[in-house]
Amino acid sequence: MIHIYIGGDLVDSKLISISPNDTVIGVDRGSLRWLDLNIQPTICIGDFDSISDSEYEKLSQQSTIIKLPAEKDLTDTETALKYVIDEQLQGDIYIYGFTGGRLDHLMSCLWFGYHPMLLDIIERLHFVSNNNRMHFIKPGTHTIDDELGFKYLSFVTYTSVKNLTLSGVKYPLLNSCIKHPLALISNEFISETAIVQFDEGLIAVIVARD
Repeated sequence: MIHIYIGGDLVDSKLISISPNDTVIGVDRGSLRWLDLNIQPTICIGDFDSISDSEYEKLSQQSTIIKLPAEKDLTDTETALKYVIDEQLQGDIYIYGFTGGRLDHLMSCLWFGYHPMLLDIIERLHFVSNNNRMHFIKPGTHTIDDELGFKYLSFVTYTSVKNLTLSGVKYPLLNSCIKHPLALISNEFISETAIVQFDEGLIAVIVARD
């Protein structure tokens, strides 16, 4: 698996599970977040404009550094994901610290569903914060387990969606066609597993608690 920390909120260490063979990537100030959690990043990527010279020196003594120019076409986080793609790193990709910082950075992450570069890995992305989990699903049949006990289950369509069926939830749907991006929020589990089926489109699944 791959774990990527970007420079937002500090995530409870209990929500992060890293195995010895996993790749740990720090993005700019997110590299320091790993150190705050007593986790040594494998690689640090960014222009590092948000950290001090002494903090950068500390990182460079302990991790491989990929230093980017301040002026570039991809964001630091997008560059980290490009690194994952280019190096053909396998496994799910967990992204931490995507909330709590700049709004434009958050929007950039939420817009990954529209990024052509990420199309082939989009279902591998898992966004983790203390109160939210988000991942993308493509057409097919998917099970969503209520393993976290979070109250809310939401479905955000990134495209038009054909024949969307939701079962095992408080507000079910049957073969619904949605013509534009739409946030179907604040649904709830009524059993341990919800089932999502659709024939066309891309959906972000979010489980959340207050």
